[in-house]
Amino acid sequence: MSNIVAIRSLCSEHHAENLVPSIIDFIWNIGKRCNYDCSYCSPSIHDWISPHVSIKQVEQFFFKYNNFLDQKNKQFKLTITGGEPFVHPEILSILKVIRSCNTCHDVLAVTTNGSADIALYKKAMEYVSNLTISLHFERSEKEINRILDKIKYLNEVYGHRFINVQLMAQPGYFDTIKNKIIPFLETNNIKFAIRRIKPWINEAVEEFKNNKRKVLRTKFPLEFQSESKKKEKEKMQETLLTVYKNESFYTNEELEWLETTLPKTRWTNMAVWDNHKNYVEVNSDEVVSTNQNIFTGWVCYAGIDEMFVDFDGQIYRGLCQNDGPIGSIHNLENFKLCDKPTICKKNFCVSFNDIVNRKSHPDFLHLINADTK
Repeated sequence: MSNIVAIRSLCSEHHAENLVPSIIDFIWNIGKRCNYDCSYCSPSIHDWISPHVSIKQVEQFFFKYNNFLDQKNKQFKLTITGGEPFVHPEILSILKVIRSCNTCHDVLAVTTNGSADIALYKKAMEYVSNLTISLHFERSEKEINRILDKIKYLNEVYGHRFINVQLMAQPGYFDTIKNKIIPFLETNNIKFAIRRIKPWINEAVEEFKNNKRKVLRTKFPLEFQSESKKKEKEKMQETLLTVYKNESFYTNEELEWLETTLPKTRWTNMAVWDNHKNYVEVNSDEVVSTNQNIFTGWVCYAGIDEMFVDFDGQIYRGLCQNDGPIGSIHNLENFKLCDKPTICKKNFCVSFNDIVNRKSHPDFLHLINADTK
């Protein structure tokens, strides 16, 4: 896979056909609250004290959003992220509210760290079509084994749904990943992807620099949290490419393994063309692992095929937040859907949801506007 010039999503037949979308991928950060504290996850993304969104707020927003899309003759596919969605005490009620929307597509996905009780996951599967478990390795062996048992159970019982695992390939844990985790997943026919970690750039926000645990317990005004996340994203754009290209995070041996390893139980979620118009279907993690997630100056359909709502209620074209907010869930009366693609202004694309979005180099736009391969 080399010289990528165009991309389209394979997450649904509709998006794979390059039509003017009547289905919008909607990614919702339900909140920052999380029960983990992974070293590579910054306080701008998670903490231990942020308030949960109320069920009343959820009902009000989805009532408005459902009516808004109904008038536009559109549907939404939803992915819920966090934080950790399953620490929300009313997560089942939230899923029920979403499923009650007549514009809700069949796909309702949730990403979780796998720490919730299996009984809660079983109840959630009454509503959820896709469950992604991110497997983190800064946990005890006993806890990781419990999560693996839950993954195996969910995959066996809900095989008709889409159960998959993101292996958070943290430096220093590759022996465990290679020798224990991957054999377990492949033996049990569990779909997984190997995720290259985006390290937290500690210098990104001065207030978060020294005492992370204190920050995670401190209540900051929402405006401060939003501005801190913006600053960190800007810093990440400036420095992460440098980190990726040397051994300051991964060793050369680890990088080579990430670039060359394909799971036996992999799945594809995007199609790419090279400059010779060769077409291949891949997984977005493979694009990141091979350093091909650089789309500066490309035409991108974020905002048309996809939208993202952050923890503060701001609506963006995508998780990259290119072009800034386009609305707020608290004021849908003035919200308008994007009718034109954007031009990527980022040094590289760090969001796996955004990478899948329909996009192309300006010279190859015809590829993503065609109805056939």
